[in-house]
Amino acid sequence: MNRKKQDGIVIHTKVYSEEDNASGIPVYLRVVQLLAVIFGCWCFVVILMESFMIPASYLRINITLLLFSVLFYFFFLFPSYGLVKAFFSILFYALYAFSRFPRLQNAFYILENLVIQQINAYYETQIPFFLADRSTAEADITLFLILLMIPVAALNSAAFVQRKFCNIAFVVLILPIIASFAIGIVPAELYLLLTLLELIFLAKFHGVDHRREGRRDFNDRVGMKVAIALCGISLLLFFVMKQFVTPEQYDAIGEVKTAKAKIQAFLLDFSMSDVTGSFGNLNFMNKKTAPGGLSGGRLGRVDQVSYTDTEHLRITAPLPSAYEGIYLKGFVGSIYTGDSWDKSNADIKNKYRALQKKIPLGEFPPVNQVSMLLNQMEDLDNTKTESKDDRNAAYQFYKGKIKVEYGAANKSYLYVPYFTKYETLEQIKYEQDL
Repeated sequence: MNRKKQDGIVIHTKVYSEEDNASGIPVYLRVVQLLAVIFGCWCFVVILMESFMIPASYLRINITLLLFSVLFYFFFLFPSYGLVKAFFSILFYALYAFSRFPRLQNAFYILENLVIQQINAYYETQIPFFLADRSTAEADITLFLILLMIPVAALNSAAFVQRKFCNIAFVVLILPIIASFAIGIVPAELYLLLTLLELIFLAKFHGVDHRREGRRDFNDRVGMKVAIALCGISLLLFFVMKQFVTPEQYDAIGEVKTAKAKIQAFLLDFSMSDVTGSFGNLNFMNKKTAPGGLSGGRLGRVDQVSYTDTEHLRITAPLPSAYEGIYLKGFVGSIYTGDSWDKSNADIKNKYRALQKKIPLGEFPPVNQVSMLLNQMEDLDNTKTESKDDRNAAYQFYKGKIKVEYGAANKSYLYVPYFTKYETLEQIKYEQDL
């Protein structure tokens, strides 16, 4: 005689999942578990990459994501020698991350700049940027995201297989969505939908009432079937609600504008360097190096720099500059605040455009400098016997050139005189550090 059991789960009303006394979990439910782990990690990474326009290798990230999701899934599915496996996994992870610390630190500064860029655009702030080596940006960021994704894969596997750390996993999975909405970006429908289904599945799977001890497989079967049913219902509701709440309507909500204004006021009084400065001061390798910190124009907040007698730049400039000294501003800005340069605000940009329109009209008569020109020509005539090579300062003064030669300087940055027309240079963001 075939006996059957019933287990009730309260969701405002009662939903019953009918199960027999079969042992174990069906293969198709195990596949659902594995897919939940994979898609949870995938949505976590992809939402961050697309929201903040992070340059990284999608192929490498997807391959690594799939590999470690499957690895950790079976790790928790067969928990024998769990402590031993966990110890060696954490040890290897820590040693590898420590060996790649300079690359990870560089990736952190680049990612920080991308976040600041989105914050500045949405909240209309002027948080300064940080100096980083962009020549290896994609490789360093890919490595950073992979190492970030590995503990996320382990956390998801523990939550979906062993019902451990479910609350932490729930918070971690929803963080990318919160970050996206915080900067006014609605994630792509596919990623948003998959993440919501993941959260619903995790919440209901974790929330099954364990009334019978020792019946873990039975409870897991019930929990997963109910979670799948709720995900199907939620999927239907999502497409219905999508017709009523669009990104334009979201931005038009009064509470959103109020919250945006409060965040904007907070950011204007808050310096990101206050947080990142603590990272920049870390010296794990016990070396006197400057890991970064030239914060987009904030010259007074540079980390400690050691003198290495390395020639980074060789500048040939007019003679008066040699007497007065050459100042490497380090950031394209127009407002000096005592120890920093801020970007041009909208008012200054408008005045500059208006000035550009007036100059061709001849409304600005030049100063009569004929006498000065004659004196310069006389001095130049007296220097005919001198060498006129590119390094002769007097010749450079009359030639009117400033020459910048790269030595050990990072060639991914542009060092130019103040009056260069930046907007004519392709792929140059002159708001960034130079």
